[in-house]
Amino acid sequence: MLFMAIQDFAQLAVIGLIIVTLTYFFHKKGSLDFPGMVLADLFGILAFALGGLSAFIACTVTFLFAEVFTRMGRKDRLEKCERRTTQNIIGNGLPALIALALGQQPAFFGALSAAL
Repeated sequence: MLFMAIQDFAQLAVIGLIIVTLTYFFHKKGSLDFPGMVLADLFGILAFALGGLSAFIACTVTFLFAEVFTRMGRKDRLEKCERRTTQNIIGNGLPALIALALGQQPAFFGALSAAL
């Protein structure tokens, strides 16, 4: 039982470190507005709570890919990337979280794929 508690604490520590690091990085880059950062952090925590480490990692990777693809696509046109807002986070993340809340892992991954 103690091993499980230590393992759970270690996962929570890693999740917290990832969230803090990404929040700081994307704040510095100007990729998200402040409410969007708070909501994205909340979505990450909820994904972990509802679907475990794999769901959290899937959400994180999806956001990172979306950010990279947006920058790559606009680099050729010399356009400045817009900041992501709460509307972006809700539109891309809420369907996936609803699927997780309903216990539908395949639908969760499908919603994340559609967000890209």
